[in-house]
Amino acid sequence: MLFAPNWFVQQFKSSVWSLHQSTGFKLKSAVSPEGSIQGLTVTWPYFGVMEMQEKSRGSETPPANPDQGMLSATLKDYDLLWEIHKQDVTKMTANEQQAAHEGAAKATGRKSDAIIFSAVNGATGLTTIGTGAENWDLFYAMQASESLLDDDLVDANDLFAFIPHRWFNILMTYKEFNNSEWVGSQIGFPTGIRGKSWNGVNWVPLSKKEMITPSGTTAYGFMWSKRAVGYASNYEGDVTPAWDNRKGCWTFRSDMQACAMALDPTARGIRRLYFKTDTALQRPVERTQAV
Repeated sequence: MLFAPNWFVQQFKSSVWSLHQSTGFKLKSAVSPEGSIQGLTVTWPYFGVMEMQEKSRGSETPPANPDQGMLSATLKDYDLLWEIHKQDVTKMTANEQQAAHEGAAKATGRKSDAIIFSAVNGATGLTTIGTGAENWDLFYAMQASESLLDDDLVDANDLFAFIPHRWFNILMTYKEFNNSEWVGSQIGFPTGIRGKSWNGVNWVPLSKKEMITPSGTTAYGFMWSKRAVGYASNYEGDVTPAWDNRKGCWTFRSDMQACAMALDPTARGIRRLYFKTDTALQRPVERTQAV
C-alpha cells in the first residue's frame, strides 16, 4: 500500500529532473560531450594542430600528422537521500514541495559542476596565472584571455571563464567590461545565470562555495575552451522513491554517474586563475587627457 499520493511521487521525480536540466547544472554549456561510453569507461578523441609546409620542387613531402589519440576516464557514482514522513506529505504547501524539488536538483547540479572543476584543477601541465598574492583586475583578465587565445583553440562563443562574484564585480567597475553584452540565451546557459561576453570570453560569476578555494582569502577561477574539457554522464538526477515501513516515511534517492577530464594531454586550452578574493571594491580612476 502506498502512503503518499501517487501525484506527489511522480511530481517529485519529474520536477527534480526538469529543474536540474534548466537551472542546476551551470557548466553544461561549456563542456564537450563524450565520444563513447563502454561500461564505466568514457572515451574522448583529441586532435592536435596541423601546419602547412614549404614545398621544394621534386622533394618528398613528409607527413604533417598532428599529435592525436584517445583519452579516457572512469565514471563514478554519486547519490543523495531525502526522507519525508507520512504525516508531513499532505501538510506540505506548494512552496515547500517546490523547495524540496529545487534542493535535490541543485544538489545534483552542484555535484556535476564540482566534478568538472576537480578534473580541470587536476589536469597535467595546467598553466596558472597569478600566485594568490595579487588583486584581480581588468588587466589580469586581459592577460588570461590573451594567453588562452594563443593556444589556438578558438571558435565563436567557445571560450568561458568561471570566476568568484568578487572578481566579476571588480570587472564591472571598468566601463569597458560593464558596457559589454551577455549572450547566455544563445549559448544555452541555465535560466537565471548572469554574465558578460567580453574580449572573446564568456565570463560567468559563481559563489565562493562553488569554486575551489585554497584559503579563506583566495580562490581558483578557471578559463577554458569548450573543446578542452569533457563531461560525461550515464544518468543525472535519476530519482527512485521507496516506502520505508520501519520509519513510516518515504525516501527519495537521487543517483548520478559521471566523470570529466581535460581533453589534451598537456591541458592546452585551459588556464587556472589564482587571485585574492578579499580585494576591496572601488571604482578605477579614469585617465583623462588634456586637449
